[in-house]
Amino acid sequence: DTMRLVLRDYCSLDKVCLIYREFPLQNHAYSREAARYSIAAQKLGRLQWLAVLDSLYAEQALWSEKGTVQATVARALSPEDFQKVLKLVQDPSINGTIERDIALGQKRDVQSTPTFFVTALGKEQKAVGFLPYNVLKQFFDRIVR
Repeated sequence: DTMRLVLRDYCSLDKVCLIYREFPLQNHAYSREAARYSIAAQKLGRLQWLAVLDSLYAEQALWSEKGTVQATVARALSPEDFQKVLKLVQDPSINGTIERDIALGQKRDVQSTPTFFVTALGKEQKAVGFLPYNVLKQFFDRIVR
């Protein structure tokens, strides 16, 4: 919910740029598959990607235990968009994207998800774990005019 509100209140007004990176953890058996579907949905568009992310986060307990990532994504998209995602998820370049994201995360000492890096006024702050929207809102409102 936090990032959705940041997208709505700041990114859509070109006040903040949000860069999302995949960082599937090795101890989560299906997280890489989920990352693949997330990237494929990004290629369709912002609305489809957000629908897939919402579904993956909401149903994480289910798909992470049973491996039902594809079914979770199917419920998030129209049948037409889901068929497009099924084709896109086969693109070998998606693996390269994930590998680059993982390498960047390792370089920046990401140990868990979520991890955020907020850069403003030439300084960067790393935050690990859940960030309430009101904390980010107070920060952004101080630096973004």
